[in-house]
Amino acid sequence: MKYVGADYHKEFVTICIQGSRGKVQEIFELPATCDGMDELIRKMEGDNWMIMGETSGYSVNLHNYLLANGINSKLVDPANLKLITASDKKTDRNDATVIATFLRLMDKGEISLSISYIVNGDQRDLRDLCRYREIAAKLKGQCHQRISAHMRIHEQHLEDDYDNLNTYKCQLMMRKAFSDDFVLMSLLDDYVYWMNRCDSIDRMFDESVYQT
Repeated sequence: MKYVGADYHKEFVTICIQGSRGKVQEIFELPATCDGMDELIRKMEGDNWMIMGETSGYSVNLHNYLLANGINSKLVDPANLKLITASDKKTDRNDATVIATFLRLMDKGEISLSISYIVNGDQRDLRDLCRYREIAAKLKGQCHQRISAHMRIHEQHLEDDYDNLNTYKCQLMMRKAFSDDFVLMSLLDDYVYWMNRCDSIDRMFDESVYQT
């Protein structure tokens, strides 16, 4: 087994390759791009190997690219790599070497590290959809509160049968009864927009569940 420590940066990645007994075989730099990772994959062809780096904004996409190509890639919480953060000789080459060492020791069961779980592909899309659903629901709720406050201040009332703002019947009654209130109509337009956004996202969730 060969252990590859990767010190990810914006423009480049410093790579350290260690053997199964910890001997450093090679240290070099590659572009921090998919082409750079392809070069690493070609270089390691025929070897049994794994790679690890620190979780950061520079490492996630390249990590996902390696995973997509069948490479055993791991990202670790930087707080676990105390030898790097505490070192007085902090260089990219030293960092990559320490990461390779930690990977080797972890693989042999001698230390335990907190491996980051990085979502990708459909999982990332679903996570982003969940976050947007929360935003849409929050904004919809805020619009409802503003409408209620506005109508209370201006002593505007609807019959009990028209108190559900989610229904078209209620919205139509409001537009007929208070059509000359520009602010209320604008607030109602905002509410309807976010209500429709929430409904659209819910349909997307349903489609995702059905497909799985």
